Amino acid sequence: VAALSVAGEHSGGAGSSLLEGVLSAAAPEMPDLASLEALPEPGAAPAAAHGLITRQTAVEIEGRHTDMVVQVFRDQVLLTITQTDKMGTMLVAKAEDTALGGKSYDVQVVLGRRDDPFLMLCARQLIQLISETSDRYLVLSISLLEEARKQSTLRILLGLVRRLKAW
Repeated sequence: VAALSVAGEHSGGAGSSLLEGVLSAAAPEMPDLASLEALPEPGAAPAAAHGLITRQTAVEIEGRHTDMVVQVFRDQVLLTITQTDKMGTMLVAKAEDTALGGKSYDVQVVLGRRDDPFLMLCARQLIQLISETSDRYLVLSISLLEEARKQSTLRILLGLVRRLKAW
């Protein structure tokens, strides 16, 4: 953008004022440097007024490093679990009250492996846990290695989510 404005200034033709007008209209205003000093340090907890809560942990599951990040928004819980440093499959899970006083759970794959019942089971168990104390829905991004797709892994994941509970 700077190269375009310099070229426009040097051309001096009728088109240069049009170019300058477009560039100045598109350029965002820079914040005052004094206001930047008030920003929290990177990695600091967000202010409670914003309502976004983030917690994370890393553990060994089946001998593999596993990262977990929980972000709690007003209407949803975003949970990322990865052993591969990839987003993996993304699922959305919701709990709804039934007419008989129980709950009904709906899990849908949004992106990724649609033929993986273990991931569906993970999302189903996680939304059941979340819905015990919250009406938020779950957005789950999960990427597990094949050797970690076991019932014991699911128990560990549920325990970690209980520990990181922020809703």
